[in-house]
Amino acid sequence: MRRLPTNIEPGSLRHRIQIAQPSGAQDTMGGVSQNPAGWSVIRTCWASIEAWTGSHDLSAGQFTSKTSHWIVIRDPRDPEQTPNAQMYVWWNGRTFLIEAVLSPDEGHKLLVMVVSEINNSQQLDATPIYGSPSY
Repeated sequence: MRRLPTNIEPGSLRHRIQIAQPSGAQDTMGGVSQNPAGWSVIRTCWASIEAWTGSHDLSAGQFTSKTSHWIVIRDPRDPEQTPNAQMYVWWNGRTFLIEAVLSPDEGHKLLVMVVSEINNSQQLDATPIYGSPSY
């Protein structure tokens, strides 16, 4: 069984990701809008992304695939930029649902997000495309 990363390997943070949260806009039923265009990006940062498990099921007459990943980022140390389980990660046109955020050594060096991607993001609305990321 693989263990959670507890340090950041040099060069491993090579994927530019965006962490998004609901903007608070309501949908037609009074709930929070699930349309990515109505979400706001709270953080753009470098990360390492690693797939660690996958499964598929037959649900409602269709096959559904689910892939779980670990996404490692540096700990932002700013509560307004710290991800939580109600947020999404956008990367390379793909959307990941954050299921848990862990600080493996409680040392405020890194955060490990346990995320899921369902059907290779095919059932979700398109991830917004932003201009060139600010580095």
